[in-house]
Amino acid sequence: MTKDYFILHGNCIPVKGATRSIICDLQLGKYKYIPNELYDILNLSREHSITDLEEKFDLSEDGSLFHYFEALVKSGYGIFTNTPELFPVLDLEFATYSEVTNAIIDYNSTSTYNLISVIKQLEGLVCEAVQIRNFDGLNIDILEKISTTFSESSIPIFEIILKHDIIVEGRLESILENNSRFRYVIVHSSPVDKSIEIKNSKVHFTKKSIDSSSHCGQISSFFFTVNIESFTEALAYNSCLNKKISIDTNGEIKNCPSFEKSFGIINNTKLVDVLRNLEFKKVWKINKDQISTCKDCEFRYICTDCRAYTKNGGLFDKPQKCSYNPYIGEWEN
Repeated sequence: MTKDYFILHGNCIPVKGATRSIICDLQLGKYKYIPNELYDILNLSREHSITDLEEKFDLSEDGSLFHYFEALVKSGYGIFTNTPELFPVLDLEFATYSEVTNAIIDYNSTSTYNLISVIKQLEGLVCEAVQIRNFDGLNIDILEKISTTFSESSIPIFEIILKHDIIVEGRLESILENNSRFRYVIVHSSPVDKSIEIKNSKVHFTKKSIDSSSHCGQISSFFFTVNIESFTEALAYNSCLNKKISIDTNGEIKNCPSFEKSFGIINNTKLVDVLRNLEFKKVWKINKDQISTCKDCEFRYICTDCRAYTKNGGLFDKPQKCSYNPYIGEWEN
């Protein structure tokens, strides 16, 4: 029996860019390039039969539309059917119970605030992931205290960036063996480049020096994230700053450590009080559809973002460290 309709699977969402489109598979974490004309067709395929679409887009003679659909079926992105109404569309509303989903804490040898107290405050806010960044060396005793605090907390994901030290490297394995909360560890200023796994942790040693917060904001396909949580969040909110809180090396509470604006010093300001400040939450709602150039990019809902470093310094300008040009479909650097 001939099946008259083609539909994408509910977890496969097309996104249109200036020169080409992609289909994001939010279940399998992958994406596929398609021409913009096919994007337009897919937006109508639930309500129109293949025959109707061929006539509407003047493709009835060359058979290219059927071949497009057939390729998508073979790749696992959709199906042929006679009952498209039996396959509901995916609910793309973003929802989370946490007041803060992620935090960045910068802590150096000169930092004077109580790092353990900060972690406990984040736990009280039901924070889901914390990244601690160290630029100039971290005392091994502090590292072990951090590890113990996280192992006893309810925060599920913990990452750390720290400067290489022969003593730290020697003790790192035993610390990671005793703490399953470490997901990623980056050891910068290392004498060698290497990657290893210790228990549940991925550890990357790099010769590159990460000596300040100015190293963040890098935009690359390497950082693309294709899943329902990040995709739905990016539709409505900023993919970097939404539900994020940060503390710089001086203990100043910010949206991002690279921002100039401070909302208080952690030694005398509670994180929960900062979250009641509507001014602090303003940047949370700057999504990619509002940002120059990004709004025309096919990767906008799977890409990270940076509001601290932008092309012309404006809050709605393209990220400074992004070299992708959606108007020619190429990475320029």
